[in-house]
Amino acid sequence: MRSRKLPVAALIAAAFVAGCGSSSSSDAAIDATDARLAVEKAAGVKLTDTEFIKDGKQHGLLGSFANIDRVITDKQMVMLLVLDESGKAAEISEQMQSALPPQTKKLEHENTLVLYASQGKDRSAAIDKALSGL
Repeated sequence: MRSRKLPVAALIAAAFVAGCGSSSSSDAAIDATDARLAVEKAAGVKLTDTEFIKDGKQHGLLGSFANIDRVITDKQMVMLLVLDESGKAAEISEQMQSALPPQTKKLEHENTLVLYASQGKDRSAAIDKALSGL
């Protein structure tokens, strides 16, 4: 049986690409802390502050969180990006499409983007539901 490793390096690289846009608007609908707590609970993981994008706040990034240190143990990779405006999640998702492995799920809700891959139980529906409830 062939083991499939989670594409952590590719996702981190894609997150760097995502920081290319900028905006001065600040109409964030979902708070970064609220989003992090909801995703942690739904996925059953602990997310930590992670600086994927150097000077991310200048590019509209309000928060970035991941379980990078525990991806293998958790059997899932969860990256959460909270942006300063709602339209950016779809824009970043489009920009990152070619850099992401096909099994990566992109969950967008208002000003949040979750990049999710799993080798075990798929918790993407629970994450999506949790973000929709905010």
